[in-house]
Amino acid sequence: MRIGVISDTHMPPFDDLVCSSVEAAFAGVELILHAGDLVTLSVLDWLERTAPVVAARGNNDSYLPADARLADVQMLDLNGSRVGMTHVLPARRVPDPPPVPELARQCGLDPAPDVWVFGDSHRDVVEWRDGVLLVNPGSPTSPHLRVDFPGTVAILTLGGGRPEAELVHLPAPGHPGSRALRSPTAEVL
Repeated sequence: MRIGVISDTHMPPFDDLVCSSVEAAFAGVELILHAGDLVTLSVLDWLERTAPVVAARGNNDSYLPADARLADVQMLDLNGSRVGMTHVLPARRVPDPPPVPELARQCGLDPAPDVWVFGDSHRDVVEWRDGVLLVNPGSPTSPHLRVDFPGTVAILTLGGGRPEAELVHLPAPGHPGSRALRSPTAEVL
């Protein structure tokens, strides 16, 4: 099972290059996971044109209305793997963070997932820690909290053994073919 993973879109406005690059990266995925800071539910509507979407509420999403696709914590059983999703992975910057299973319990992911999808930092991460695959897809719109870096999303592959994730680097701003930002329209939604 191929799953698109995205976070920290902070949209609108919508950028044609970002949108088309994300759509191309997610071509053929069966599900999209958004790890929060979408800012508007129209982001989920846009992504849902590609595949069904499940999202975690980010710190910039507290005012969003209730939506069946959005929750503070998501725990999914997908193709034989437990996938947990929150916006934040706490204690990442602490010199001696608690083991990932303990962090998972603190965040409402109990039992600990096989894969933990998170966002918030805008920094892409794919690493195994304490038997859990940690996946932060970064941000397609402001990676590393900068606008001049290429944005990133991730592809999570489940089934046939150990879960795997890979980062997909999107074209950087100023790349030939980039277009002006625009407000969401019926075409995007």
